[in-house]
Amino acid sequence: MPSCRHIHIETSDPSLRTALQGRLQREQDLGRRVVDGHPLAAGDVVVIFAAESTPFHCLELHNQLVLPIVLAPTWSESDRERYFASGAVDYLLLEVPAVNLVEAIRTALAAV
Repeated sequence: MPSCRHIHIETSDPSLRTALQGRLQREQDLGRRVVDGHPLAAGDVVVIFAAESTPFHCLELHNQLVLPIVLAPTWSESDRERYFASGAVDYLLLEVPAVNLVEAIRTALAAV
């Protein structure tokens, strides 16, 4: 895997993308990794949203050796199981401070 992995935010909501990118860019160890418009590469982390994505899309990302993290508006154990079976590295509630997302990205990057 490449040593300089990127973090992508995949959403059709530009305000949500901007907010999450801004939040991650404030983290010293993650800020320079956040990209927009770059092609996906093996080892990259992609934050996807359960409301806009499917477990099948998660599997497609996983098959590209990309590390998908799923953010969900509400907790669903059955959805969590489907996404994990499709290669998600984490399934999290979308929370405003995004502390759980920051830790999930660090864990995913450390695992490869």
